[in-house]
Amino acid sequence: MADLRKLEEVEYVGWCCTYLPLELIEAFGLVPYRLLPEEESPEGASLLDPNLCPYVRSLVGYIERRRDLKGIVLLNSCDGMRRLFDLISLFLRVPCFLLDVPRGQGPAEIIYFRECLEQLVLWLEGISGRRLEEEALLTAIAEANETRALLKVHMETGARPSFIFRLMRDSFAMGREAFNERLRRLPFEERREKGKISILLTGSLLEKGCLVELIEDLGVHVEALDLCTGPRFAERVEVGDDPLLSLSRAYLTKPACARMVCDLRESYLERSVASVQGVIYYAPKFCDPYLYSLLSLRRLCKKEGVPLLVLEGDYSGRLTGGMRTRVEAFVERWI
Repeated sequence: MADLRKLEEVEYVGWCCTYLPLELIEAFGLVPYRLLPEEESPEGASLLDPNLCPYVRSLVGYIERRRDLKGIVLLNSCDGMRRLFDLISLFLRVPCFLLDVPRGQGPAEIIYFRECLEQLVLWLEGISGRRLEEEALLTAIAEANETRALLKVHMETGARPSFIFRLMRDSFAMGREAFNERLRRLPFEERREKGKISILLTGSLLEKGCLVELIEDLGVHVEALDLCTGPRFAERVEVGDDPLLSLSRAYLTKPACARMVCDLRESYLERSVASVQGVIYYAPKFCDPYLYSLLSLRRLCKKEGVPLLVLEGDYSGRLTGGMRTRVEAFVERWI
């Protein structure tokens, strides 16, 4: 009975983007919960433009049906997320905060993002009824650093990308302490011989791991999971005299997504494309930041002579027959 009461007392805060420092939520005793609906909802189709990202549309009904969310933190990552914030603020009965994230990674952007995190702290104090304690924040940062270190060990010891993808998915719905304990107890996967062909799987939000598993089943090695639902996280938060500034610096300088305007993203893609035999690019339909960045990736792949396969999903969670056929045909060139 005590355990049941403890479960009932868990207070979740929904989130969507990896640029959000989850340590701030955890420092208030709240549990971050990544919002990943199973499929698109009819509510989103009726309230939002049909030419909007299907992930954003799917969140509308999902949030409306969930009654265990203390609040939601969205990031100013794209126009779809801004429209979703407007909709939640007007029609849904859940507190929502829109965190602005600069598109650069320089000193001025880091200072600005720290100021934005201060506003987030005030909002979290309001919905939780608690004040931010520095000791609690330092503990949350230390536990998050442990998560990153444990995941890195599994990645470096030869775990299959599909295995890492499933781990990341599981972490989105688990408390930090429980997930760290699972990682400590989890046996390391036996190192497998890499396929002769390696590809870069890059893009936006991949909702399920079936695409990764298909690529592996075809005997192809996935060199990197450069995805919003993959291990695109800050490696470690080095804490200085100002924990908020430390979080701002670590999260802004983590592996960049297509939204960011910085040399870090371009240099990463240049190195990655040069080291693989092919690139598979996945994005939901109408994902403007990633469809825009596709232009520069096409030029890069053409320059390096590396084949590129572009897949657009509808956030159904299914690998369609057409997508499967296209992936198989893409791989056949090396067989």
